[in-house]
Amino acid sequence: MTIPVESRVLGAYFWRSPKETDITIILIHGWGQSQSFWANLIHPYLDQGYNVLTVDLPGFGQNSVLLDGFDLDAYADWVAEVVGIYDLKEAIVVGHSFGGRVSIKYAAKHPIRGLILYNSSGIKGGLWSYPKALIMSVLSSLAPNTLYWVWSHLFHPQEYQNISIIKKAKSVHMVRVYTNTHLDGEEIHLVQDMDVIVQKKIPTLVCCGDQDKIVSIHRCKALSEALHTTCVVLPGGHCCHWENTRFLEVSIPWINAIH
Repeated sequence: MTIPVESRVLGAYFWRSPKETDITIILIHGWGQSQSFWANLIHPYLDQGYNVLTVDLPGFGQNSVLLDGFDLDAYADWVAEVVGIYDLKEAIVVGHSFGGRVSIKYAAKHPIRGLILYNSSGIKGGLWSYPKALIMSVLSSLAPNTLYWVWSHLFHPQEYQNISIIKKAKSVHMVRVYTNTHLDGEEIHLVQDMDVIVQKKIPTLVCCGDQDKIVSIHRCKALSEALHTTCVVLPGGHCCHWENTRFLEVSIPWINAIH
């Protein structure tokens, strides 16, 4: 059965489940990706009786809008605006990689029913994070389009088509967003946000791939400890749900349980 998609605002796509429900699963993609990253999860969640909202975060995918701010607050506030436009009262937020950072910020600032952090960044990546930020800063000046293209088209599973608009001004802006959101100050704020999530007693699930080369198991387990929850290790790399069905097998019962 074909389920029509509603798009009331640039970068947002809403699928309404054929089953009557007020609960919506919000899927927030990672760095350099787009809403199509979640293509193979949409119908399984709809079939379970949940609405689904996917987004092209500003500056990613087909969303050419560039936010005034370069921090996670700006992205969380944009998601909040979209949620308000669709008048979503009961949301379960799923964030992948950089999208996990946005999801942590959003959950700390807004009411949600549950939070799933999937191969999510949020815990400092060790000594490599500093030279990586330096490399990103240098390349953003010398070859911003090349850098953004690499992130958008190489670091994703081959099974889906990541359609992204790439322009120099956008590339420069988005690389600056990356470097700003990985500074020490943002890391400290994220730790504070995690404390808020714990205080709010938001049900939280952390999942990580055992072969992930971008966000290590160690970082995911540290994230789960900071959030006082468990970390489920999945077979696969940074994009497990394109490699096997294990993420669905874990996430659906968990969502059903908190429902």
